Amino acid sequence: MPNEALYPETDNGQHEKILLRLTTVCRAWKEELSDLLCEYVVVYGRRDLSTVVERFEASKEVSLASNGNGLGIGAWVKRIDFRMHRQDKDPPCKEITAEIIRLLQCTPNLEVYVNSNGRNTRAPCRTHPTVIETLISCCGNSLKRLDWNFSECPSWADLAHLLRGTPNLEALRIITVYGQSLPLADASLITLKSLKNLSLGMPYNAPPYLPHSWDPLLSYLSISSDQLPCLERLDINPFPTDAFFAVHGYKLRILRTNSADTLPYLPASLDLCPNLQSLVFPPNLDICFSETHPSIERIGIFPLVEYPVTAPDRIYEAHVVAPLEECLIMLEQMILPKLKLVKLRNVGSLANVVDHPLLLQFWWRRWNIRGARFEDKMGKSFEKVVSDDDALLDLVRE
Repeated sequence: MPNEALYPETDNGQHEKILLRLTTVCRAWKEELSDLLCEYVVVYGRRDLSTVVERFEASKEVSLASNGNGLGIGAWVKRIDFRMHRQDKDPPCKEITAEIIRLLQCTPNLEVYVNSNGRNTRAPCRTHPTVIETLISCCGNSLKRLDWNFSECPSWADLAHLLRGTPNLEALRIITVYGQSLPLADASLITLKSLKNLSLGMPYNAPPYLPHSWDPLLSYLSISSDQLPCLERLDINPFPTDAFFAVHGYKLRILRTNSADTLPYLPASLDLCPNLQSLVFPPNLDICFSETHPSIERIGIFPLVEYPVTAPDRIYEAHVVAPLEECLIMLEQMILPKLKLVKLRNVGSLANVVDHPLLLQFWWRRWNIRGARFEDKMGKSFEKVVSDDDALLDLVRE
């Protein structure tokens, strides 16, 4: 089941760890590999930011003094993650913004910009417009991925301006926008010739701050089919009307939503996605699907929230198990000639469904009859259902 791999994170630092080990081989190797360690930069705080900026600017001066290209080691940077816990009300914000701009000016080949600033506890603050301008002027042609969490984000107008200045963008992920109710400003057509992956409002972890609709952006991207010629995947919450799918639906291979609504536009949207291969959604009592689909191969039932959830048995069965079974019943009624896999991601609110082995084994048999595999988050079949606690006990017994 395709998942967040389309928005790849690092491999837990393994690449950097290997490079660090190689630098211990000899002095020559250390000198050659030290620049490569700068490909991925993570900024956790003001001190980190200041240190990196000073080092990059000093390397630019050294490069100029030695008749180099004047770029310094910042030219090696491909990805920057900002993970600073701050809010725009903090006194040093102007100084921090200035240093962020200086850092971006040192990284002309930046491909991935990830903004995870903030504590994720307050209403979103706005990414400073000068940062947006610097991203465009210094890294616009090289940027391939833009990613914001919901603690800091651009406004509608800033986002539209940035999209016009990043023609080679391949992935955009944004959970919310600053000033949610404001529409996009009138401007020229937005064309993203390389965009493959579009994620709006995902995951479902900021309900109070989600836009009521993504239509202001989607309508700007749906004037012509030529605006998103390479689009393959859409992750979106709340689920939009079918207008976007009428223009771009035939390109989509993966569609995921985490909307808690009844998804009234889902059946019509599926009909407009004839080449769709993977569909991912949360369990919902009122969910509806189209009667048939010619190309869906993989279906994922993912939880609405992925943090641990505990509830009395009666409440859990009413609000988790019943919607799950309703979804499975509705899916079974669909004609899906190419279906190969039904994946149940048993984490968060769905973690305890393994305590209902008869239900899962019943549906394993039903899907098995249709030639589809019914499996859990680890890819294990539900033919034999074992809870995490029982699996741990089995390991101890062995």
